Amino acid sequence: MPVALMDKLEGGSSSVCGSDSQSPRDWRRQRNRDAARRSRKKQTERADVLHETQELQALEQSNAAFVKEIDDLKKELQHYHTVLKEHEPHCTVHCLSQPSVPFTASIPSTFTTDMTPSLFNPSPVQDLPLPPSSIPESEISLADLLDRADWLPWD
Repeated sequence: MPVALMDKLEGGSSSVCGSDSQSPRDWRRQRNRDAARRSRKKQTERADVLHETQELQALEQSNAAFVKEIDDLKKELQHYHTVLKEHEPHCTVHCLSQPSVPFTASIPSTFTTDMTPSLFNPSPVQDLPLPPSSIPESEISLADLLDRADWLPWD
């Protein structure tokens, strides 16, 4: 018996499925392919959402770490600023120029002008002579200043 005739006898009439060119077996295969395609698509979408969620969580964690690091650095900057302000009245080394990195007003300071001694003059004294130095003023480092003999350590 021909294959087309066997399919017709086993699967019933081809007019039931709506098309003379498609047998019930082919129709079921097509439905199964479509279902498998939908299932794979759904699984891929779930994996994408999971990946995006994990990526978002990782970004949020790194962002939180950066925010904490910024806060810690601001506290450290405030601490150094306070230490510098407390040291300035006792400093015997003549300032060559204004600080290279001024303290910004965006960070709240706990140091107020009420705490500043009345004898403190923030501008450098111009009439004090500096010992001769072979290093130009723009190239003096902290180590050079500490190596000089005209300063007294502050206790």
